[in-house]
Order: sequence, then structure tokens, then C-alpha cells
Amino acid sequence: MAGLRDTLFDTIDQLRDGSIDVSTAKSVAVLAQTILNSAAIQMQYEKMRLESEVPSTLPEMPLTPKLKGTP
Repeated sequence: MAGLRDTLFDTIDQLRDGSIDVSTAKSVAVLAQTILNSAAIQMQYEKMRLESEVPSTLPEMPLTPKLKGTP
């Protein structure tokens, strides 16, 4: 989440100094909201899994996905 926050603040700075346009900033905001929605769903899934509302055979869903090129 820290990386997302940094990106959003960088986007605000870039918008203020004119190095990106409003359309690009809106695209970043939409992508950020998608990431936040995904994290909320993952947290809800984990909460349900821990409360045994889903079968224990379902795997844990990490909140931080592994990206290509990362160990």
C-alpha cells in the first residue's frame, strides 16, 4: 500500500506541475481504486476463511501478489 500511496502523491505532484494531463491522472486514480477494491475483496476472503465460512481446503490468498521478476 505504501507504493500505491507514493504513486498517488507523485501523480498529484505531476498534475500540479503540468508534467501529466488530467486524463492521465484520472487513469491512475481508476487503477488505484481497482487495486484498493481488489485488496478489500482479498481481506474479506481471508476473514471468511479464518472464520471457517469457507472450506479450509481453499488456499490462503496473499494480499501482495507476486509480480513477474520478483522472488
